[in-house]
Amino acid sequence: MTFEYFTTDAECAPAHELHPPAIAIYRDFDTSPIEWKGEGDEGEATLIEWMNKEALPHFFELIDDYVETVFG
Repeated sequence: MTFEYFTTDAECAPAHELHPPAIAIYRDFDTSPIEWKGEGDEGEATLIEWMNKEALPHFFELIDDYVETVFG
């Protein structure tokens, strides 16, 4: 997976329903943004594992873009 990283001041967080300091993923599908609540949140051991899990839509057409990610 490839991610783009951005930083901003804490004053921006409430406008996006986030709680500073926050790490969030913005996606063009499903609910967005979603906020990482820390290690152990919903069974994820690390931030990277959480990001990779949340980077895929819950429902999608199986096309070449997702084959490697789904079947590894």
